[in-house]
Amino acid sequence: ANTNNWVDGGVSSPCPFYWSTKGYAVLRNTWQSGVYDFGSENADIIQTTHKQTDFDAFFFISPDFKDILKDYYELTGQPIFMPEFAFYESHLNAFNRDYWVKVDKDTPNAILFEDGVYYKCYQPKDMDGKEGILESLNGEKNNYQFSARAMID
Repeated sequence: ANTNNWVDGGVSSPCPFYWSTKGYAVLRNTWQSGVYDFGSENADIIQTTHKQTDFDAFFFISPDFKDILKDYYELTGQPIFMPEFAFYESHLNAFNRDYWVKVDKDTPNAILFEDGVYYKCYQPKDMDGKEGILESLNGEKNNYQFSARAMID
């Protein structure tokens, strides 16, 4: 289900797109929450619904997936070529909520950092009174080793 929930556990897919091996693709022009059923009850029926009164979609028809992509890019524009650092597997806007707490090396999920200390990552709801270091994007809070900038550098 597309819940338009942009936080952990949520699903957000503005203008959702799907394509089939049967020679078509669909781009739904919506930001509304929706549910997609790709044949859970009947393999021959796909049902997509959104919480809105109008239906706005683009259909792409071709037996060749390259043609479908070409048509999709003609409508949406070509994707940009990202800089080299962007190929690092990360989600940089997530660096604003988790805390890193010093732990013993035998603690499950402990990670040894460059400062020679073991840390474990906790979300705020799981801190239970522990003292930790809040991560950041650029290390501007004297927390460079727990920043997205440290990952890139």
